[in-house]
Amino acid sequence: MRYYSDFIENQDDSNLLKQIAERKIADPNADVSNLADQLSSEGKSIYDLITNTEPAKVDELINNLPEKLKAFIIALNPKDQAKTISSDFYIVHSLNDNVIPYTQSLELYDHYKSSTKTDLFLLKIFSHVNPVFPKLSPQSLFSDYIPETYKFWKLIYNLLGYRN
Repeated sequence: MRYYSDFIENQDDSNLLKQIAERKIADPNADVSNLADQLSSEGKSIYDLITNTEPAKVDELINNLPEKLKAFIIALNPKDQAKTISSDFYIVHSLNDNVIPYTQSLELYDHYKSSTKTDLFLLKIFSHVNPVFPKLSPQSLFSDYIPETYKFWKLIYNLLGYRN
């Protein structure tokens, strides 16, 4: 949200989006509804995309963005940057990525899975690039640590050439 705010014309919206981002960085559970309610349609389009949790809505939300930002996001789509891939393809993305929606990796996987050997690894214990380790408990051991360790092991195993 903080980065996308620079792509809009409305300076008030840009400032509000930055304030929302700062509050959420300081406290992910912070209530920002008072700031979000002040956004114009331009700023609201960015807020709606960033706070969206439904992958099926992503394309519609991107289409609602200001043209400059929409063009930037579309240009970043790896599917459009690499038209063909002729080697094994590994896609690794965080489910908690707060910069690039993991839905782009789902789309990339769907695009390439029929033309090349493609594996998708969606990880829970990362934000954009930083590890996020839940507090160790019996529950997190079985819901996070063991499954995520298995995914890493499988990825490394495949990268080393031991894929089935």
